[in-house]
Formats: sequence, C-alpha cells, structure tokens
Amino acid sequence: MTRFQSLALPIYEELGDLIGQGNVLNNLGAQAYFEGRWDEALELYRRSKDAKARTGDSVKAATQSNNEAEILSDQGHFNEAGALLRDALRVWGAAGYEIGIALATSNLGRAAARAGRHDEGLALLADAVGRFERIGAAGYVDETRARIAEGLALAGRAREAREVAAESLVRVRREAETSVLQAQLERMLGWADLLLGDAAGARSHFTTSLAVARALGASFEIAVTLRAVLRVPGLAPTEREAARQEADEVLSRLGVIAVAEPELPA
Repeated sequence: MTRFQSLALPIYEELGDLIGQGNVLNNLGAQAYFEGRWDEALELYRRSKDAKARTGDSVKAATQSNNEAEILSDQGHFNEAGALLRDALRVWGAAGYEIGIALATSNLGRAAARAGRHDEGLALLADAVGRFERIGAAGYVDETRARIAEGLALAGRAREAREVAAESLVRVRREAETSVLQAQLERMLGWADLLLGDAAGARSHFTTSLAVARALGASFEIAVTLRAVLRVPGLAPTEREAARQEADEVLSRLGVIAVAEPELPA
C-alpha cells in the first residue's frame, strides 16, 4: 500500500491536486510513524498540513498539527508540542469540531504533565475524558485514562496512579488480548510500585509491559519500559547494561531527547 501511495503522490503533484497530496502525505506519515521513522513522519505531516492549508481547509490542517504534536511530545519537545496543540484547539474550537477539541485537550494535558505542570495536565486530561464520554468515544476514554495514570505517577501520587491504572487495565484487557494501552498501564503500575517501595511488584509489571510491547513491535514502549527497568534496585549488571544499550539505541533512532519519568524517593 505504501508503495502505491508513493507512486500516487507525484501524480497528484503534477495535477495540482492539493487534497490528494494532503491525504497521501498524511497516510505516508502515519506509516512512517508506525515503522519508527519519526523524523520522516514529522516532515510528511508538515507537508500534508501545508497542502491542506492551501486548500483553505483549516480543520483538516489542524489534524496534521495534532499528529505532529503527538510525535513531538513523545520525543520530549513538550513546549513545541503544546504550541501546535493550542493552535489546533483554537481552530477546532471555532469550528465546533467536538472530537478534535477532545483530542487536542487530551494531548495538551499529556504534554503539560510530561513538562512537569502536573495540576494543569491532570485538569486538561479530566476535561478530555468528560468530552470523550459525552460523544461516546470509549476507546479514547481508555487512552486518556492511561494518560491520567501517567500524570498521577509523574506527580508522585502513586496510590491514585495505581488505582486508575488497575481499573483501566481491566477494561482494556476486555477489548484486546494485547495492546499498546496494556503496555502503558502495566508500566504505570510498575512506577506506582516503585514509588511505594515495592521493587518486586514493579519488576513484575515492567516485565509484563515489556513482553506486551515486544509482541506488538512497539519500539517506543519497549524503550521507555526498559528505562523504567533501569530504576529497579538489585538489577544484575549485565541485565542493566543490556537494557540501557537497547533503550538508548531505540530512543536515539526515534529522535527522543527527553523521557518524562517519576521522581523516586531517595
């Protein structure tokens, strides 16, 4: 499919079909993202946004800003991601595009929490959950609740993080045997245990998170869970070095400059 999309792009360019260009560039960007070529995905999303903006469709152009911001947030460019998301929120708010408003609000909340603005982030995420619930977007409710668990862990609110993550994990497991959300929630349970001083519990949850991420080929989830594993006391030196090397290689390839992690007690 990607090969045919690549072949279609020069045809749309020759025809001057900006709508076709924007759609193909977006699809190519999504493919690059899922294959771990994040810098390429960013460039494709930016080109798609430019094509859609030139058609006068600001609502669809804002979708590309949202897609771009999600990658930037994972890469650690929290402020840059926030600026793009506020712009998307402004456009979608003016258009009354409810699902877009909820998506941008959720992504803004995650970026704020990762940047250390915990109260702001959690408030935005709670707002997003309510918006998704009102429009019946159950999958996005689960995704945003996983982000709330992350925000609570980052804020050092371990018991609340564990409660939200455990409750969400029950629902997520009903939907699919393995999923990226399951890997994320297991990692949040591990961080909660670490914050509470339960190294064995943390190790168990991180092991499960890593197994799920590897089964899915989710490179980013693998890397950030490996970084979490490095924080578990008593790790064998050889295991520690292997985890560090693999995490560093993946994060470097994805262009990640910072990973938001909870601050553990001394």
